[in-house]
Amino acid sequence: MLFRFFYASPIRDTEGRVTYVLELLRDVTERVRREFELKRRNQELTLLNSLATIINRSLKADEVFSNVLDKLVETFGMDGGGFFLLDEKRKILECTFHKGISEQFVREAGRVKLGEDIPGKVALTGKPITTEDVSTDERVLRSILKHSGIKGYCCIPVRGKERILGVFCLFKFEEHFFTEDEERILTSVGEMTGLALENIRLYEGIKEMFRSQQERRQKEKEFLLKLTSTFASVEDINDLIKEATELLFEFVQADAIMFWELPDEKSLSIRYTKGIAPGISTISFDTTCPEVYSIEMKKPIPIFDIADYERFYFIDALKIEGFKSLLALPVMVGDKVLGVFTVAHRVHRKYDDDELHFLRTVADVFGVAYERSYLYEKRMLEKGLAEAILNTISEGVCTVSSTGRIISVNKAVERLLGESVVSLVGQHYKDVFRRFSNKECPVGNALQGKESEGEFMILRDGEPHIIKIQSLPLIDPSGRIYGAVQVMRDITKEKEIDRMRTDLIRSVSHEFRTPLSAIVGLTEMLLDKEVQGERADLYLKTILEEGLRLSEMVSDLLNISKIESGKDRLILTEIDFNEIVDTIKTLFARSFHKKKIEFDFKYDGTLDGFMADRDKLLKMLTIIIDNSVKYSDTGAKISLKIRPHEGYVIIELSDTGWGIPEKDLPYIGERFYRGRHASVTKGTGLGIALCKEIVQLHGGSIHIKSKLGKGTTVTILLPREVKNAKNNGN
Repeated sequence: MLFRFFYASPIRDTEGRVTYVLELLRDVTERVRREFELKRRNQELTLLNSLATIINRSLKADEVFSNVLDKLVETFGMDGGGFFLLDEKRKILECTFHKGISEQFVREAGRVKLGEDIPGKVALTGKPITTEDVSTDERVLRSILKHSGIKGYCCIPVRGKERILGVFCLFKFEEHFFTEDEERILTSVGEMTGLALENIRLYEGIKEMFRSQQERRQKEKEFLLKLTSTFASVEDINDLIKEATELLFEFVQADAIMFWELPDEKSLSIRYTKGIAPGISTISFDTTCPEVYSIEMKKPIPIFDIADYERFYFIDALKIEGFKSLLALPVMVGDKVLGVFTVAHRVHRKYDDDELHFLRTVADVFGVAYERSYLYEKRMLEKGLAEAILNTISEGVCTVSSTGRIISVNKAVERLLGESVVSLVGQHYKDVFRRFSNKECPVGNALQGKESEGEFMILRDGEPHIIKIQSLPLIDPSGRIYGAVQVMRDITKEKEIDRMRTDLIRSVSHEFRTPLSAIVGLTEMLLDKEVQGERADLYLKTILEEGLRLSEMVSDLLNISKIESGKDRLILTEIDFNEIVDTIKTLFARSFHKKKIEFDFKYDGTLDGFMADRDKLLKMLTIIIDNSVKYSDTGAKISLKIRPHEGYVIIELSDTGWGIPEKDLPYIGERFYRGRHASVTKGTGLGIALCKEIVQLHGGSIHIKSKLGKGTTVTILLPREVKNAKNNGN
């Protein structure tokens, strides 16, 4: 096509008439073409710039593609269009954005397999397809578009950097020829939208990754807070292990978890398990397994598929129960390994570096808490052992600080002073001591670095008790006094024993002096021939009686001493009370006859199998009956009753003798104590004391009731089963 420029100008004469016409003709084809090309390029750039503005204005796919589609339809005078995005996994194109067509048509034609129909072919080949009339285009053999009323149609690939991401289509219900320029512009738009789609997907991916990271960090933060708060509230190491294992089990969504403890340098020992019964309790360090390997490497060992690691030994239960993945997570404090977690999944589970780093942090936190609980438990055991030892000793132990405040006391102090441990701790020692004594407390000297002791008396349960206190300073290695320790001991019994020992020596000396004086004096008279005949016989008889009384006294003292020292043991035999009473009757026949005493014995014979020491039982009854005879008038009555009662044997001996004054009753049984009747009859005052020892040796008790002038009743309770005795003398 040629373009010419025509110019005509009239030439006039002097009178103004047109005499000639000057015509100029110029070829401007090239200039017009340049102007048209410039206009076209301007229009193209304007379109592309406007599309670039649309694309850059938003990172939301629906906004970008709907606005781009509107602009293309407007610019090219189309009736509508659509964007198809490619699902690479399913190999399907889906119409995501459309204009100018019904939803019904989109449901029928909006999903196309890769390689089928026009959009599928364009997506597969990456080459655009344009047609003036799709219904008559011989290139399109099978397409739903042929019968849709659409004529002018173009389909352009949406191209990313390395792959086709989808296609976009424009259509018109009239015939329309797409020029090369239009096709070129649309191809550029396809490339622009492809890059925009990649950027949107990259942004969405980064956004999703950031959101996932935020969610993970929040989840990890919440988990750590929950973990640390749990550790802070749990002191028992078993509870700590249980709580930590179950929290970790829930956090990683495991199907099974085990915690192996490291008791020594040779093996791992199972401490807690959930979701699996491992079937073994220990793993030797000689075993090539993930747990041991994680300890050697001192880092987590993730295993995506157990089947791929034939060189490792796995617990049989993991394979039998179908576990696929595993994580061995060592628990460490610094370089010290305390144990290892085995986390198992029934599906293939991959742990990324961030997860492993966080789980290692969790294991470290648990390791610190575990070691703290272990040391706390050890310290509490040691403290409990020390307290148990202190609380089992009879002496009271009290410690005070350098300022004099009571730091600790054992149970014995509470028993000795009659005040609770809680009320004593925290008080100043002077305030406590002042309540019991006006003397200077030895603790003050101990806090000055001097060992000191003292005594004070307290009233407890209405009875006076003498407490001895010994105080020693507590000195650290640098020589600084940081407190004092007191040992308190109730020496009331010791004082009483000293008194009794003195009284015993005095009594023994007195009791021995009388018969010895008689024996020595009468013997001298016999040797000097001062007496002869019947008088000499009387003296010899007296010497014999005093010697026998002295021998009996010594024998009773030795028996009591032997029982008290624990050297005397019972020799159990089955007791026949009829036989014992027959022996007693024989022994006291002359005494009963002389004083005309009536002896009554009641026994129903229902104590078969009763075991006791026969000789000691006979000795005890002999002493009691002898006392009844000795302290009774002529014609008195003595009654002996024996019967069973609720696991005990009751021996009851009553007489109608003189009785015991009320003031003497509390002292009956003390050695050498004879009371009011000592001036009337001879005796040692050791008989009832020996009876008490015999009864206690059998594990029984003795009770005496008496009224002056009415008689005395002695009741003895013996258990039917006697412990700590020799049986049948063997």
